[in-house]
Amino acid sequence: MSMTEVFAKWLPQWLGDGTVLDVILVGMVIEAAVLMALRFAPRAVLPYLGSGVAMLLAWRLAVGGAWWGWISACLGLAGLLHVVDLRARLGSFPRPLSSSSPR
Repeated sequence: MSMTEVFAKWLPQWLGDGTVLDVILVGMVIEAAVLMALRFAPRAVLPYLGSGVAMLLAWRLAVGGAWWGWISACLGLAGLLHVVDLRARLGSFPRPLSSSSPR
């Protein structure tokens, strides 16, 4: 059996029932634990990984047929953590370029 046949047989099942999402979520939790063990600041690690975890959790809930309110809550949390992460990385939100800038 070739690799193409293996992927054609097993990949739709993994994607369809959310197994691949579970594997990725566990990997992200392990990554967060390793980064914390290496003494990375939680203020840097948690928003960065948390936004991704919340997004994947929303996807996982949608695949599992969960109530739309839980999915929306996860997406809202993902957006909030993304803004917190951007704010920490950029210091403050950059100002847009004005059209009347001097030449």
